Amino acid sequence: MRNAYIWLAACVAGWFLFFALAYAFPSSELGSSYVVQAGSLLAGLVILMSIMLAGERPRFSTTVRMLMFFGGAAAMLVPYMMNLQSPPLRALATLGLLAAALPVGYWIGDRIEKVTNLVPLAVAMSVADIYSVMHGPSRQVGEQLLAHYHEVGTKIAELGSNPSVQDVAHTTASVRAPLADFIVVHIPLAGLHTTVPVLGIGDFIALAFLFRVVWLHRLSARGVFAAALLAIVAALSVSLFSSRVIPALPFIALGVVGWLLLSTPRLRRLDRQEVLLTIGVAALFGALMLGKWAAGMFPGR
Repeated sequence: MRNAYIWLAACVAGWFLFFALAYAFPSSELGSSYVVQAGSLLAGLVILMSIMLAGERPRFSTTVRMLMFFGGAAAMLVPYMMNLQSPPLRALATLGLLAAALPVGYWIGDRIEKVTNLVPLAVAMSVADIYSVMHGPSRQVGEQLLAHYHEVGTKIAELGSNPSVQDVAHTTASVRAPLADFIVVHIPLAGLHTTVPVLGIGDFIALAFLFRVVWLHRLSARGVFAAALLAIVAALSVSLFSSRVIPALPFIALGVVGWLLLSTPRLRRLDRQEVLLTIGVAALFGALMLGKWAAGMFPGR
């Protein structure tokens, strides 16, 4: 188990090193390349997911998990309350989000007695997240982020055609960031001297839960990691090309469980209760979304 702690410490150190290198990358024609930016985004995702995978391997005591959760929450809330948006604090706030997500995912994952329980739970998480993005809290978070970055973009545009990096940083810091901006993971893009919000805390709780189940039920860690990474890339690609806020959690949960259903025969042995629960949860949220849609189509009736 000592190796797990060393692995976790190495991943955390790698995150800070990556963050510093991405910010130090010069603004040039190379720095504006989509390949470089996509590469830095992918590298950041791999490092953060590695932290989650390593962090779910050891058996932490309840006290340690509580300290992780409240310490992580403080690392997000203190910068928000003081409106601190410098690069080192952004890197720390992201780690705080992961630290808060790890014990929650650990607690959920430890209650999965049968690996087949993953199927109804993955469906429940997915449809709940879709509903949240369409009609619930996630939609409000997305709207707050869009409004904030629109305000930041407007102020930067007022600086002229070629503002300096220092002017851009000062202008960005002068705009009060909403809490929503501190409960999403930010990854720096090489050559742009800025970060982009990528995934929310709910997505990382799902990753933490899935990775805990991996270690608990001796599933393929490499396979689940690769499936989750490809699912996140697919979600981000769909969001980019459609110019819409796309919930990533359904891609993660269903992508990983779909891969496990194909690669792990024991995951296909669902009992009758699990099958009924899967159908019932999907039907319930489907009815809720249909009701919201109907209410929007006929508001006066």
